[in-house]
Amino acid sequence: MEATDFYPLTFSEVDEQDNPAFSPRQLDADQNPIYTPSLMIVRQQNQKIAPDPMHNEQVLVLLIDDPANKHDRVASLGKFWKHSVAKQFADAFVL
Repeated sequence: MEATDFYPLTFSEVDEQDNPAFSPRQLDADQNPIYTPSLMIVRQQNQKIAPDPMHNEQVLVLLIDDPANKHDRVASLGKFWKHSVAKQFADAFVL
C-alpha cells in the first residue's frame, strides 16, 4: 500500500490527474475490478468549529479503494490535529 501526502491541500483541491480516487479502476480478465488500496493525507475542508490554536491543522487520512468497501472508493480512517501524527499513522499502513 502507498501513502500520498497532499497536505495542506483539501481533497477537492487535489488535481484530478493526481488524485487516486479519480483514477479509473483496471479490470482483470473476467472484467472484475482490480482494487489497489492506497492512502491519502489531506487537510479537512469545511472546518465548522473554530480549532484550538494549539491543534489547528485538522488532517484526514483517507483510504482509497479498499476491497471490503465495494460501494465507495473513499473511506476516512482518522482525523488528526497534527500533520506529523497523521503522517505517522499513514506510514504504519505502508508495507
